[in-house]
Amino acid sequence: MIPMMRVEPITLSQVVALIFAGQGDKSLRQYAEELSVSPMYLSDVANGKREPGKKLLAPLGIRKTRSVTVHYQREFTLSGKRKRGGQ
Repeated sequence: MIPMMRVEPITLSQVVALIFAGQGDKSLRQYAEELSVSPMYLSDVANGKREPGKKLLAPLGIRKTRSVTVHYQREFTLSGKRKRGGQ
């Protein structure tokens, strides 16, 4: 039997908090250099202007995934009768 890894979804704000937990007393410039990213990129991530990429996520063991939620909705005309087909 192959062991399964447990996957727990976390929010973007939690990811950003994890990224910056390692900053400590370092300046943004020093921390960016340590992470091998530009200070502007790190600042954009901190301010929610950009999403963190693989370079920031991989060392934390985080992988970005996307999920889709499908919603179904019945369409009705003004008379309350259900529309036929896609009309």
